Amino acid sequence: MATLQEKYPGMFYHKITNPRTVTLMEIVRSGYLELAQCLLDLVPDCRERSVAFTHLEEAEMRSIQALCVTDQTAVLLDPRTHTAEGA
Repeated sequence: MATLQEKYPGMFYHKITNPRTVTLMEIVRSGYLELAQCLLDLVPDCRERSVAFTHLEEAEMRSIQALCVTDQTAVLLDPRTHTAEGA
């Protein structure tokens, strides 16, 4: 039977130590910050802009999560204890 960690790795904190993944995360985050600044500068302050920012935040979060869960060198930590499972 699969463990929770094997079945739903996205629920666990991924401690990233791989320099390549860290660099990719920084590049992705930089791109989202650039787009956020563009929205802030060009789009009028209204509900639709707020919704756009909410979706942008979600897209950034999911993009970073995708990098983390696919990094085979990541150490998965239990979010309740902040320790490696079984440690």
